[in-house]
Amino acid sequence: MAYLTLLLSLLSRSNFIKLFITVKTSCLQAVEGLLEGLTPREEPEALGRYRDAHLRALKTLHDLRAFGPPWTIKNVTRSLVEAREEIRYNLDAFDSLLRSGFVSMPQYVTLYSCLFP
Repeated sequence: MAYLTLLLSLLSRSNFIKLFITVKTSCLQAVEGLLEGLTPREEPEALGRYRDAHLRALKTLHDLRAFGPPWTIKNVTRSLVEAREEIRYNLDAFDSLLRSGFVSMPQYVTLYSCLFP
């Protein structure tokens, strides 16, 4: 829940000058929040709400009136590859992002192979 609170505060405090940095950070926080928070130890209903809140934040950025699909997909994919080692391999979070259309598999494979030859 700390990531969700931080994500919402970053989105609400952004002004025009710092908008790009704030939004990029928000995208990173949403992806890290999903990777860190989607663990089966939580109750299923709370886990679903947690996942949906993070995906809604990403869908807001995905909208054409905001930053658009190419920008969002590129940054979500990059955030997945560059995530910390201990949270990088959360399959539930990866599956949620992939099914929602936020991950470009060709870009993911390319970035992953460049970082980990």
